[in-house]
Amino acid sequence: GIAHSGGSGAVSKKELKAATTISQFADNILLYFLPPTHPKLHEDDCLDQRRQVAKQILADLKALSATVRKSPFALRHEFVGCSLLFIADLVSGMGSAHIIDFAKVTPVPKDITIDHRSPWVMNNHEDGLFVGVETAIATWEEVLSRL
Repeated sequence: GIAHSGGSGAVSKKELKAATTISQFADNILLYFLPPTHPKLHEDDCLDQRRQVAKQILADLKALSATVRKSPFALRHEFVGCSLLFIADLVSGMGSAHIIDFAKVTPVPKDITIDHRSPWVMNNHEDGLFVGVETAIATWEEVLSRL
């Protein structure tokens, strides 16, 4: 799902959570997270800043993906309840992506191997971590292609 912390009331969490496809997520990002106008930016500058922020977030996601894939820790733990946090500041042109909410990360039993991709079934400890990061990468690639 997707959540928005802005206090403008421009969109409800219910509307954001209704997105289920990469295209719908990209629509929401472009409309609410990287809006086409900003009161402190000229229209041309806003487009440049939107591109810059999207490029930085995409680069962070790709770096996160590469790091997690190589991590022995990630291969031995399930990441239930983790989230991706995206930060964007159009005025400065800064953007970043982070994995957060590690409270429920737990080691998998020694006799279990997980790939973070297989569908979850009871007691298999799969969490979809790689699928989630890959979907986020595809979404931000879509966002960037539209800018």
